[in-house]
Amino acid sequence: MDGFCTSALFLAQVEVLAQQVESIKQKDPVGYVKKNASKRLAALTKLIFNIVPQDPARPEYRQGGTLGNDHKHWFRAKFFQQYRLFFRYHAPSKVIVFA
Repeated sequence: MDGFCTSALFLAQVEVLAQQVESIKQKDPVGYVKKNASKRLAALTKLIFNIVPQDPARPEYRQGGTLGNDHKHWFRAKFFQQYRLFFRYHAPSKVIVFA
């Protein structure tokens, strides 16, 4: 994660999704990759471990006033058309908090 650390609670939630995908894989070893849960897990994994930690300050992650002026410190990464991964980061401490 490019030196960043993240919350164990969030990673536990990702693990729940990974277990769902594993269950689907056992039932359908060939077609599981086409299932929504598998695609979401792949996208989340890529965002969490590769894309966001490279540069959490990318302009595309800024929301403007979408959540109000009190919440401009929250950023979001879009994936697929309907999903958003919200996060905050502190660069000096190398911490990213995903929500």
